[in-house]
Amino acid sequence: MSGDQPTTYVLGVLVNFFFSLTPSVLWAQRKDALYVTISLGDVKDKKLDLKEGSLYFRGKSGTPKSSEYEIQIEFYGQVDPEGSRQLSTDREIVMYIKKKEMGFWPRLLSSSKKVTWLKVDFNRWADENDSEPEAGGMDNFNSMLSQMSNFNDYGADDADIDSDDDDLPDLEPPTKATEESAEDVNGKAEEEEQQPVAQEASA
Repeated sequence: MSGDQPTTYVLGVLVNFFFSLTPSVLWAQRKDALYVTISLGDVKDKKLDLKEGSLYFRGKSGTPKSSEYEIQIEFYGQVDPEGSRQLSTDREIVMYIKKKEMGFWPRLLSSSKKVTWLKVDFNRWADENDSEPEAGGMDNFNSMLSQMSNFNDYGADDADIDSDDDDLPDLEPPTKATEESAEDVNGKAEEEEQQPVAQEASA
């Protein structure tokens, strides 16, 4: 937790009165999993602790002066920490949290009261009657699963990636033809530099 800083629980959420801010959280679900996103980028000193009934987060974010954010979410049901994944990018922290039992939850929190910091992630949301997940946001999320790490085996910034570099192609090594063409250009440049000297000598 935050050392000796005064904290308390309000509506199933840990609140730090003096030093910490509450981050915005998005959530969606499938029968077997939750998709939880903390809308903070470039988080430093990150701490994530996922338990069967709760999720705790603390970290610093913001420029030029960073602020500390902290939240603990008490879930409506039980989850499986070992089967869950997380990934930090320069824009957000994305979590795939596996449910302990299959089925749709009526809400994310143990409390039924609404909170201002929690919103539905409509890009990843699926209704209970949906036979198949829709494309779009879920396609992007599924492509991120291979980059995700377990909650218990990440370092302070081990899982951080720069989302702006995702689509950059790999640089290819120069081919022999490219090297030869470069040598031809350099040779022509040297000949052009030597021509005025030869003309002056003949004059």
